[in-house]
Amino acid sequence: MLIDKYKPDELENIVGNATIISSIQNWFENWYSSNEKSKKICALLWGPSGIGKTLTVELLIKKYNLQDISLNPDEKVDKDHILKSIVPSIQTRKSFTNKQNIFVIHDIDCYDDYGFISNIVDCLKKTKIPVIATCNDRYDQKLKPLLPFCLDAKFQKPNMNDIMKYVKPIVSKESIKISDVNLKQLIENADSDIRNTLHNLQLFSKNTNTTPDTNHKDKTNTNIFELTKQFMSQNTEMDDKQRIFWMNSDLFPLMIHENYPMNNIKMKNEATYLNNIADSIHSLSDIDLFDKDVHMNGNWELMPYISWLSIKSVNNCHSKVLIKFTSFFEKRVSKKQTMNYDNYCHKKSKKTSSPKQSAKPKSKTTTTTTKPRKVKSKEPEKVVKRRKVKLIIEE
Repeated sequence: MLIDKYKPDELENIVGNATIISSIQNWFENWYSSNEKSKKICALLWGPSGIGKTLTVELLIKKYNLQDISLNPDEKVDKDHILKSIVPSIQTRKSFTNKQNIFVIHDIDCYDDYGFISNIVDCLKKTKIPVIATCNDRYDQKLKPLLPFCLDAKFQKPNMNDIMKYVKPIVSKESIKISDVNLKQLIENADSDIRNTLHNLQLFSKNTNTTPDTNHKDKTNTNIFELTKQFMSQNTEMDDKQRIFWMNSDLFPLMIHENYPMNNIKMKNEATYLNNIADSIHSLSDIDLFDKDVHMNGNWELMPYISWLSIKSVNNCHSKVLIKFTSFFEKRVSKKQTMNYDNYCHKKSKKTSSPKQSAKPKSKTTTTTTKPRKVKSKEPEKVVKRRKVKLIIEE
């Protein structure tokens, strides 16, 4: 795989974001010598996925020979675990191997526990070692308590010239015959994502008859519904399906999951039809496992397997009904809204219940006396009204 073969092994070789990376290095080197009042305890690396945030952390650890104490969203991160395991570790400057410790929090905006950020803020107040956190969305509201402690390190997508300087030596070393115009078109199709660029370049090298300036351009102009329809069609070739997948590798598994039941080819034998559905389900389940490993642990070399599993999941499909957009995002948003609403109601009930509890002992005598009096005062009025009505009728 080209992405593994030409993976940067030093911080200076990372494509783009040179000033941000140098500022992170200066922050780390001056962490112990800087004044505690003005010191930024944590470096927050944020920006779109696939631009080198995790790679920067890995190479920083490698350069300074550090021992990382890491947290991932798939791990247990409740308060007891943080108090028993994390807090003692971050209060020790060196490990038993005599390496300097560093606390790394991967994808800090992906944790579902609402008390997690407050626990991390407590850790920042107690830590004696540097802390690095990565996230995609710095403006997430739950990260607000964390920001005063953080160095703001925004990563951006590298520009076309930087990517061309990185990719052209690879093209010459691998003896890939591609023009500069087609190479630029290939980078644009990958949305300046270097991983996807190398994947597309490798696919191009395997099929020399492919011309990315025509095939790719035509397909990128179509919308996601048309691309999904082509991807699920029996008339689309295997190589074309691979190229379509890399145009939006994050969204295609979700689109397949939404549309494969209605587009699975009907069989006369119901058992065969159910087996085809089961094959699609197994492939999508494997995609979910691989995708989790990719985003949690940074194992991007698994992406080609996800592309093949996506093709396998639609092996028995053919687009025959209207393609629907994935409902995953809608469900996720509604889940967050309900959780936020439940949390708000819980807090509000706590605020309103406290004065009532304090007022109960005082109002015991008054409530018992006032309620019967009100009931008794109403009964005679009702009786009088009824008697008046009866008298009028008799007259």
